[in-house]
Amino acid sequence: KYGRIVVAQTSMLLGIPFICVLVNAIPYDWKLWWVYALVGGAMGLVIAWPPANNSTILSDIFPQRLHAHAFAIQYWIEGSIASFSPYVIGDMTKEVFGGGDVTPPGGEEEWARFPWERKEKALKGLAASITFVGSLFWGVAPFFYILLYVHYPSRSRSLNT
Repeated sequence: KYGRIVVAQTSMLLGIPFICVLVNAIPYDWKLWWVYALVGGAMGLVIAWPPANNSTILSDIFPQRLHAHAFAIQYWIEGSIASFSPYVIGDMTKEVFGGGDVTPPGGEEEWARFPWERKEKALKGLAASITFVGSLFWGVAPFFYILLYVHYPSRSRSLNT
């Protein structure tokens, strides 16, 4: 009855510790690529659950003639919010977390000339802003599912046939 809702909420909440470990806990060392791959792969498996559940829930609640509209509205809202993330993360890295410019005008050549301390400061600022933005949205998003605990069981066509 509530399985899809719980799975979607759990998936989003589990994304928070994964993002914290992925960008903050693992040392910045290329020799640890396999740790990044394991944590990133596990994170990818866990955070991939909501889209399938959202599609199933929307298909189950709305009549078939409204599916295109329901999906379009959901993806429009989700995409509109997500499109601002790179800007917000970049701005926060520079202005809030003091990381400076992670992508200098000189590109990779200029980055290569930076001392390690400067690179580490930029990476830590970037990690802090990714953690903040990811945790904020993954922490807030599960609350939007709360109304489904009331409305989904009563409006679900598959549960009521």
